[in-house]
Amino acid sequence: MLCLGARLGTEVKAFLDHGCFAVGIDLNPGKSNYYVLRGDFHNLQFADRSVDVVFSNSVDHVFDLEKFVKESARILKAGGLLVIEVGRGREEGGSSGFYESLHWSTIEELLSFLKNYGLGCLLRQPIDFPVGGEHLILQAPRKN
Repeated sequence: MLCLGARLGTEVKAFLDHGCFAVGIDLNPGKSNYYVLRGDFHNLQFADRSVDVVFSNSVDHVFDLEKFVKESARILKAGGLLVIEVGRGREEGGSSGFYESLHWSTIEELLSFLKNYGLGCLLRQPIDFPVGGEHLILQAPRKN
């Protein structure tokens, strides 16, 4: 499992605690971080079709959504999962904070964009915390 935009590694640690092999990447992983490598989710340093699951709750920090999606899809194994947590879009009552670089009109609009890259939606699960939005689980094609 690869966690994108993992900051200090809280999500990575949670996945490890549940028995997953997990590592995170972040532009600034902090000093002496055992869980997160320095890296950019727009330019992943991992081999094609090498990762079973990509997780991110940092999609709103993406500068180039197309690069983010292409890189995520590139490293996913056939049938691999992209699991993202996204806030509501502007038309759904969501709003961008000071540090966010990307926002969408609706979650459906974002989902349509992701589907254009061959990712099929397996699950949409509403969330209320830390912000209202959805967990989206998308699957790479079974044959790459």
